[in-house]
Amino acid sequence: MANQTITPTAVDEIPVPNKSDEYADLMSEFGHLIAQDPDGAQELARKFAKAAHVHDPSVNEQAVEMRVETTKESLLDALGDEEFAEQAFARLARQHPEMLERPTMDGPAKGPKDITPELRYNPVSPGADADGVFASFGEYLQAVWHGEDGPSELAGKLDQVRKIQAAYSSDLPWEGGALIPEEFRSTLMETRLESEIVRPRATVIPMGSKRIEMPAVDDKDRSGGTTHGGIQVYWESEAASLTASEATFETIGLETKKLTAYTEVPSELPADAPAFGAFIARAYPQAMAWKRDIGFIDGNGAKEPVGFHDEANAAKITVTRAGASNLAYEDALRVVQQMLPESMGSTVWLANLDCMKEIYEFELSTGSPAVMISPLTQAPQPMLLGRPIIFSEKIPALGSAFDLGLYDLSQYLVGDRQAIQVARSTDYKFRSDEEAFRVIERLDGKPWMSANVQPYKGANNLSWAVGVAA
Repeated sequence: MANQTITPTAVDEIPVPNKSDEYADLMSEFGHLIAQDPDGAQELARKFAKAAHVHDPSVNEQAVEMRVETTKESLLDALGDEEFAEQAFARLARQHPEMLERPTMDGPAKGPKDITPELRYNPVSPGADADGVFASFGEYLQAVWHGEDGPSELAGKLDQVRKIQAAYSSDLPWEGGALIPEEFRSTLMETRLESEIVRPRATVIPMGSKRIEMPAVDDKDRSGGTTHGGIQVYWESEAASLTASEATFETIGLETKKLTAYTEVPSELPADAPAFGAFIARAYPQAMAWKRDIGFIDGNGAKEPVGFHDEANAAKITVTRAGASNLAYEDALRVVQQMLPESMGSTVWLANLDCMKEIYEFELSTGSPAVMISPLTQAPQPMLLGRPIIFSEKIPALGSAFDLGLYDLSQYLVGDRQAIQVARSTDYKFRSDEEAFRVIERLDGKPWMSANVQPYKGANNLSWAVGVAA
């Protein structure tokens, strides 16, 4: 018998396309079915968004190329799915920060990194297919706690998640854990970003595999009048022939590293889904954010990111300290002098807590304080030479290299697999009636620039990471 084409009689029978023109044709041919089933139409649009991304990852970039005036509503009309439209809007906002409110002296700064939690949701992450399986994060954790021996309903839901995870087994090792649904992962991400230094200000690249190559412009030497890796720009008369120039590019490889959090809890705690969910949602994100910052700052690249203070970061610059083992206003001026001009608007000072007293005592030649403090009605935000200061124990101690530094952290790349796994064991602490939980995240980090920059004019090289020498 010859094959027969089956005509769909419901939205869920319509084949999911992976190209925009095919999607448009389906909308035209089966519009009568779609109009009768709004929920089914939304699900079809969501599946198309994912299929289109897999077939052609540039679909996200095509959405970003829409004109700056594009609103969320028009993106929703164009993409047909609210979650995917939110993601496209986030990308658009990052590339065109003028769409968002800029920093002011009257309130906290808002910029391309200050986007709402739902915009950090990634509809094409591995965990997105597991959304809706569990009613809450607590229920998900209970399912992990019970495992295959739990109630049939929870065991069935956990089995669904593991089948989804198995589809990514080639580049997302099993590790004995269960994939966290994206709806919960994105919420955990929002929790930890509030206390994190590097990642909220870095350039974050979602990774669809264990390794990706990011292009970088080889812009080490501007002394000859070229920029952006060798692009020469000329003033020419109308009749003159054009002078050829060619840009030089290099690549930065990001390969996922495994960040693991481990803890032991009383066996009674996981039985209380709300309490255990609250504990995990608070404790683990903060602990992992703390460790991740240390990796992004000091990591040596062996099983961890390459930190921007590590010797492998050839772009960093140190300036001579004005006095032995202490800090002076002159040090801050020398640091600013070697910052890339195009980076100044997005820089932040990082200093060790031990440096706070000395920095607050910086004085101008007039005797006035050099550090400005925001009004007491707001969260205190010290400012030095017009840029915010963050004091942290993660920065080298007073007297060490980079105890005070200025950074444009958008020049630091963070590659994120955007998949977190949770595993549980009852065997190790059986005698003490405790259980062990482990959370695994995969990501990497590296400086984007491979060297500092020789300026067109001037004696000192420039960088996005400049600090005081020891």
